[in-house]
Amino acid sequence: MGKNEFNYRGHEVELLFSSYDTNGNTAILLIERDTRDEVAVVTTNTGTSASKEIVAIKDYAEGDGMVKFLQENKIIKKEPIHEEPSGYIVIPFYELTEFAREIQQEQER
Repeated sequence: MGKNEFNYRGHEVELLFSSYDTNGNTAILLIERDTRDEVAVVTTNTGTSASKEIVAIKDYAEGDGMVKFLQENKIIKKEPIHEEPSGYIVIPFYELTEFAREIQQEQER
């Protein structure tokens, strides 16, 4: 597998970096490599503006286990840098690893 190739729940996927229109926070999707279909929304957006290398991870509902997947693939660092209550859940914010930031920067070109 190449640099931006991962296996997520039986799908061969890659990271697609984008940003939320409302505040410019970093958004990440997992997309199927062959079909380009969306497999999972990795991030969620909150009212907190964050720098480009900080992401709020959707680790609940259909995203359950996302933090573990991202850490195992060295996309986010091990410890959250911030947590924000949202309804009945707490949304963790993580810093992207250098590896993930390289993928992000390649997609910005």
